[in-house]
Amino acid sequence: IQVSAPDRLFNLPHVDNRTQIRFGDWIELVGYDVKSTADSLTLDLIWYARSTPEGDMLAFVHVEDTTGRIVAQSDAVPANWTRPTTGWVSGEYIMDSRALPPLPPGQYTLYVGFADRVTGVRLPAADGDRAVIGVYKAP
Repeated sequence: IQVSAPDRLFNLPHVDNRTQIRFGDWIELVGYDVKSTADSLTLDLIWYARSTPEGDMLAFVHVEDTTGRIVAQSDAVPANWTRPTTGWVSGEYIMDSRALPPLPPGQYTLYVGFADRVTGVRLPAADGDRAVIGVYKAP
């Protein structure tokens, strides 16, 4: 068996949209970038570990249309299933890129949050059990 430690990032990388959204006592979204192409919508999230989370969490991204219907989503262990929250170290930044399908023209609200992988219970956030990070207008 070969075990390797992940590369850890302790300096905030460049990000276009800075935030300070907390999820429980452990996690903070410190920034995000949105990139759109004809083939996909990519959301690059930067999480900050305030401390090591007590549970194994999934990070989720939900994209809702103006009626509140989820039109795209990504529920996964951060960083393409490579950075489980139980391995986060206090003070580190975790880069988490999410590729979503392209959206038809319109306005959408972007939500993020965390849920326990076993119980499904979500961490408290700015908007109850998730947080709005922005509005996206698909061309």
